[in-house]
Amino acid sequence: MADFAPRTVSWSAAVTRWVRLLEGYAGPPWRADRVELVQSFLGQGPRGRPRYETVDTFPLGADRPL
Repeated sequence: MADFAPRTVSWSAAVTRWVRLLEGYAGPPWRADRVELVQSFLGQGPRGRPRYETVDTFPLGADRPL
């Protein structure tokens, strides 16, 4: 777990360490097949958090008409 407390390590130094640690990471390949337009409702979710609702979905791919 990272400690970002100002008295022990500066924020920029901590972030730099995490970026260096993760810069060589390559996750598994994946393909996006759609884009979703999402509307947020601030403060309307559980415990005052945002609630998100999908407004529309747009398919991706060469076989889809424009």
